Amino acid sequence: PYPYELKEKIQYLCQKDGKVSLKKLNDLEEEITSFHQTVAQEILEDNKAMFPKAHVIAFPGQLINLDTQKRKVLTLGNAQKLADIFSCPVVTRFVQADLKAGGKGRPLFPVFIETLTRTQTRPMEVIMLGGITSVVNIGAEGQLVAFDVSCGQILMDLWAQKYFHEEMDYNGAFALKGKVNTRVLKQLLRHPFLKSSPPKSLDRNTFDEVLEHIKLSPEDGMATLTAFTAQAAIKAQEFYANPSQLTILAGGGTNNPVLVHQIQEARPRVKMMTELGWDNNSIEAGSYAFLAVRTLHRLPISLPTTTGAKEEVLGGKTVFPNK
Repeated sequence: PYPYELKEKIQYLCQKDGKVSLKKLNDLEEEITSFHQTVAQEILEDNKAMFPKAHVIAFPGQLINLDTQKRKVLTLGNAQKLADIFSCPVVTRFVQADLKAGGKGRPLFPVFIETLTRTQTRPMEVIMLGGITSVVNIGAEGQLVAFDVSCGQILMDLWAQKYFHEEMDYNGAFALKGKVNTRVLKQLLRHPFLKSSPPKSLDRNTFDEVLEHIKLSPEDGMATLTAFTAQAAIKAQEFYANPSQLTILAGGGTNNPVLVHQIQEARPRVKMMTELGWDNNSIEAGSYAFLAVRTLHRLPISLPTTTGAKEEVLGGKTVFPNK
């Protein structure tokens, strides 16, 4: 995780959509790059017996702003600096490559998820319970459909910060004290994004305006937002070609037992990604490392059915060390 002060600077910049002075952008980019350099050096030091050097580094950069409608993105990170320091290729600009190919820039982990789950029952789905909830539907022959579902956990976190002065609803404790307001829940589930057909992708602020219209007690509001996050994920199956025989849950939301229980009640068979031997905290990093290697081998990192790109996207930008 980022140090507190760096996290605060990034969050401030995200709120401004990157609209600050060029000096502030450059200074923050340098700070972000230096932090990633330190982390990479620690990883190499801890594993030097197995990997004395890095062969390739995946460095998507810190996402500040993504406008899927205008196909504009701002990420911060100096890939050339890392390539020079570690004397290896650095693969970056994954989102930009997908946008250039006509895609929506996310979700970018479906190819990785399909590889991880090849020993599991199919057809199946993986629900990624991050700030933005995304789903990956994998057909019997490995066909991929993926799309964003909602900003449910972002809303839950904002609600927790506003009314409980906590970063999030730890263990679903606040939701457990409240009652779901079915009227408000139905209103939330009528959001146009949920009805639009995939491929589709979300900006972080797509659902922000709904918070202004929720006039509930803090506990009932959290219970209702938690139910909305679960129901939005459950309703995603309306866009699947075949019903899933297995659901795998991944992401930070799996630490919320209230959210997990609601999805479990609606699905016939549910597993946790941790049951496959993966730490939820490493899924995103692992997926980018996987995409970096695929980029070096000119293999697709995203598909028309996962991001809406016009054709298979063969990778991000590879930066080589200066000789």
